[in-house]
Amino acid sequence: MELDKKQLQDLADQKIFLYITTHMSDLHRSALEYVWPYAVNASNLLSQADVLLHYSTTTSAEEQEEQLSPHHLMKTAFGPSGNNVTILHSRQNPGYQEGAIQAISDALENNWFTPYDWIIRVNPDVIIRNDTWIIHQMLDKEKVGAILVDCGDKFLNSAKYAKVHTDFSIFQPKYIQVPEEAKRIVNAEKHFSKIIEEVWTTGRAAILPDNDPNHGICRVRGDKSSVVHDHEWLDGMIQCFNQGIYNFTKCNSLNS
Repeated sequence: MELDKKQLQDLADQKIFLYITTHMSDLHRSALEYVWPYAVNASNLLSQADVLLHYSTTTSAEEQEEQLSPHHLMKTAFGPSGNNVTILHSRQNPGYQEGAIQAISDALENNWFTPYDWIIRVNPDVIIRNDTWIIHQMLDKEKVGAILVDCGDKFLNSAKYAKVHTDFSIFQPKYIQVPEEAKRIVNAEKHFSKIIEEVWTTGRAAILPDNDPNHGICRVRGDKSSVVHDHEWLDGMIQCFNQGIYNFTKCNSLNS
């Protein structure tokens, strides 16, 4: 599934928006500082995207002064790649579920998604470690409306009730709709499943392969998974880079 020159050019012709949402925990900060620079450098997909960091903080002003600023972290993660990077600070953290819903609501209300062909939504602790399969799906825009993770292990396209992972998703914004009933949903996964319902009810959802069974818990794990949302693996990657092994592929092989 290697990418040829035409596929890479077709990818370059698409407008891609990388939407990173975070409450700036210590782990999220460490991921941006130590892992993201190498993940971006290794990815044709991430290195061409426009980027928006949407973050909230619960730390005191004194604690924030002792930490690396979001601007510094994003410059570290994306500086050499030439990405167009925007940073937005929300002064309120509405909570775990509410925050995930608010991040999507803010984007839709402000039309941040509108100019783009594809939206990649992740938290900083979600790492795309191989983008080849993902790019193949994105190049098949007529058949694939979104690339999703099924938290309920029911494969979405044939499921009666979907539970879509919110910490990682890739989708075409034209498929997003917000019916009135979605506005009353307080669970982030159920809310996102509802607003992207057209994709998985019409068979346009490409389900991320090689993901270990979730059993209802939303995490992306698996030795062969091209996307990883695994804190133990992430800690190992951070330690690897801190030991002076500045090679994403090598650190990944040591931690898989």
